[in-house]
Amino acid sequence: MMQVDAPLPIRSIGDEVAYSDNAEDAVLEILTRVSDPSDGSDELAAEIGDWPTHYHCSPQRSNILRLFRIEPGTSVLEIGAGTGALTRYLAERGAVVTALEGTRARAESIAMRCRGMESVEVVCGDFKNFEPSDTFDIVLVVGVLEYAASDAGGRSAPSSFLDRVVACLKPRGVVILAIENQLGLKYLLGGKEDHLGRAWVGIEGYPGDHGVRTWGRHNLREMLSGSGLSAQRWFFPFPDYKTPSSIVSKAAYGVAEAPTLIDQFAAPPIIDYADPERPVRDDRAAHRVFLGEDIGPDVANSFLVAATRENGNLGAIVDPDTLLWHFGGNRRRDRRRVTTVSRTTDDGLWVRSRAVSPNPATSQDSWVSFHPDRDQPYVEGPNLEQAILDACRRGSSTGVGELLDLWWRHLVALERPFEGPLDRSHPFLSASTKATLEPNYLDVQPSNFIPTDDGLVFIDREWVAEPVVDADMVRLRALWYLARTLIMSGAPLPWPIETSVESLATQWMSRWKTAPETAMFTTLYSAEAVLQLEVSGGIPETLESALKIQGRMSRKNVLAGQILGRSASETDDLVGALQAAMGEARQYQHSLENRLDEAKSYTLNLEAQIDHQRQRGDQAEQHFQAAQSMISNLEHQASQAVGHIGRLEQELGEAAGHIEKVEETLSTVLEDVAHLQAIVRSKDSDIASLGHDLETGEISLTQTRSRLVEAETWRREFERHPLVRFYRRLRWWLPQ
Repeated sequence: MMQVDAPLPIRSIGDEVAYSDNAEDAVLEILTRVSDPSDGSDELAAEIGDWPTHYHCSPQRSNILRLFRIEPGTSVLEIGAGTGALTRYLAERGAVVTALEGTRARAESIAMRCRGMESVEVVCGDFKNFEPSDTFDIVLVVGVLEYAASDAGGRSAPSSFLDRVVACLKPRGVVILAIENQLGLKYLLGGKEDHLGRAWVGIEGYPGDHGVRTWGRHNLREMLSGSGLSAQRWFFPFPDYKTPSSIVSKAAYGVAEAPTLIDQFAAPPIIDYADPERPVRDDRAAHRVFLGEDIGPDVANSFLVAATRENGNLGAIVDPDTLLWHFGGNRRRDRRRVTTVSRTTDDGLWVRSRAVSPNPATSQDSWVSFHPDRDQPYVEGPNLEQAILDACRRGSSTGVGELLDLWWRHLVALERPFEGPLDRSHPFLSASTKATLEPNYLDVQPSNFIPTDDGLVFIDREWVAEPVVDADMVRLRALWYLARTLIMSGAPLPWPIETSVESLATQWMSRWKTAPETAMFTTLYSAEAVLQLEVSGGIPETLESALKIQGRMSRKNVLAGQILGRSASETDDLVGALQAAMGEARQYQHSLENRLDEAKSYTLNLEAQIDHQRQRGDQAEQHFQAAQSMISNLEHQASQAVGHIGRLEQELGEAAGHIEKVEETLSTVLEDVAHLQAIVRSKDSDIASLGHDLETGEISLTQTRSRLVEAETWRREFERHPLVRFYRRLRWWLPQ
C-alpha cells in the first residue's frame, strides 16, 4: 500500500531536459510543507508572493481545463507537467494520469503534490525517449509546443513534435493544447514576449535563432491539421492560458453582442504579472476595436485548442452550446464559482453560475453569506461601468455624472430609513446608519447594473449581509472601486492626472450628499478588509493597508510605477545576487528547522513545567483574589485619605496666608525692635551717666551721713547739757 504522505515514485527515461525558472526548490519546499496540496488549496494560495509562486500555486491554474468533461477512468498523458498543478486537478476528477516532465526538480514537485494518488505516474525525461505502453484518451500539451525547437524541447521541428503527440492518441483521442499567440493583444500594445523578454520580437517574426517561439492562429491551425488533427475547437483564455479568469469560445465571437459580451467577462484583457514595466494603455478600448472588426480571435493573448482526428467527437469533451466561462479572481476555495453564457434554443443567451466546489454551509459566526447560483437570461447592452468608460474616452465628465446620477437615483429609490436598534450588526451596518438597502445589495458596483428601457437591472447578487446594509457605505464602496478601475484602466480621464481614487470617489459622492470625510474612508477600508478576508482570505491588517495605498493612487502614480518598473528591469546583476542570497537563506532556513526541532523537544519539557506552574498558578489565583479584596479595602482607605489630604491642603493654604501676614507683622516688629534697641543704647548711655552721678552722690551721701552722725552726737551732747535741760523746764512753767 502507498503511504499517503510519501511522494510518488519517479520513473526515469533518460537524461533530463535543461529547463528551469529558478523556482523549483522553493516550490518543492512549499509542497512538502503544506498539509493540503490539492487543486485550489487555500494553503498553497497563501504562499503566493511573486510571479513564480503565483504560477505554480495559484488556484486559477486549473481553470484552463474546467470547460472540458473529464470522466473517471479517462487516460491522460500530460507532456511538460511542470510542478503538477494540472496533474493534481485531473487526478482529483478520476483521470489516470501519466505526468511526463523533463526536469527532475519539477518531477519531484509533481510527486509531492500528488502524494497518495495511485492514479498518477510520474515520468522524468525527454518526450522523444517516451515509449508508452498504450495510447491515451487525452494528451495535454500546455505551454510546451513553443519549446519544441529549443534545447529544452530537444530541438525537434514543431511538426515532428506534434506527430509524436498524435501517435500517443487513441483513434478518437483529443489533444488539448494551450500556447501564447504570436500576435496577441499584449504584444501588439508593446508588451514583452513571454519567453524572450523583448517587445515586438514575435510581431517581427522572431528574427534570429531563438529556438523558442509561438505562432498566430492561422499557422497554428495549419500545423495541427498537418499532423492529422483536422477537427478543432478553439477557445481563448483571458488574460492568458497560465492563470485564466475567463475562457471565450470561437462561437462567442460570432454573436451580435460579442464586443459588449466579451468585454464584460474578459476585462481586463491583459494582466502581466511577470512584466511590471508594461506600458499603460487602454487595453479594453483597443480590444473592443479588434472585436468590432471581427478579428478578436486573431489577437487574443493565448489559444486553447481541443483537436482530434477527423472522425473524433469533440462534443463529448466540451459543450458546444457554451460560449463563455468566467471564473473570477483569486478566492477562497469555498467562495469560487464559474459563470457560463450559453446559447438557448431561440438564439438567445442564458447566464448560469454555480459553485466551483461544494459550498459548505455558511458559518453561524459569518456575517456575509455566499450565493453562487444564478440562472437568468443575458441582459443585452453594456453595463454601467462600460458606459462610464466610454464617456471617459469621449472626455465627458458630464456624461460620467449623468450615468452615476441614474445609478444613484435607482439605489435611493430602494433605500429605507434605518429603524434601530440593531439586533445584529456587521462591518457594513452600524448604529450610525441612517438609511439601508436590502441585504443582497452589498455589491452595487456599476458593473453589476445594465441600463434598459425599463431602468437599471441588477444582474448579480452574489453576496448577502443580513439583516440590511448601510446605503451610504455600499455606495461609497462602489464608487471607490469604480474610481480605482478608471485610474488603473489606462483610459483617458476627464480629470487631472493627480486625481486619486479617494478624491475621485469624494467628488462623485459630493454630487448627492456631503463629501465623505477621511474617517468614512477609514471605516470603509476596515469594513472592506473584513469582507475580503471572507472572500479571499489574507491578513486583515495587510488588506487594510493595501486598500489605503490604493485609495491614494492616481494616474500619476501608475505612470511613476511604470518608470520604476523599467528601472527594476535593468538590475539583472542585483537579481542574481539576490538569488544567491536566497540560496544562502534556504541553507540558513534548514539550520533554523533543525533548531526548531530542538526547540520542539525543549517545548515539551516546558509544557510539563507549565503544567506544574499552572497548579501553582491556581494557588496564586486564590492569593490574588484575597489580595484583590485587601486592595479594595486599601483603595477605600486611600479614598478617605485623599479627602483628608484635600482638607489638610485647604488648611495649609489658609495657614500659608496667615504666615504671610505674621511675616509682615514680624517685619514691622523687627523694625520697632531695632528702634527700641537704639533707644535702649541711648538709655544705657544715660544710665551709665546716672551711675556715675550715683556713685558721686553715694560718696556725698556717705560724707553727709558721717556729718549727720557727728551732728547727732553733738545734738545729744547739747541736750544733755545742764543749761539746756534747765531752759526746757523753765519754758514749761512760763505762761503761754
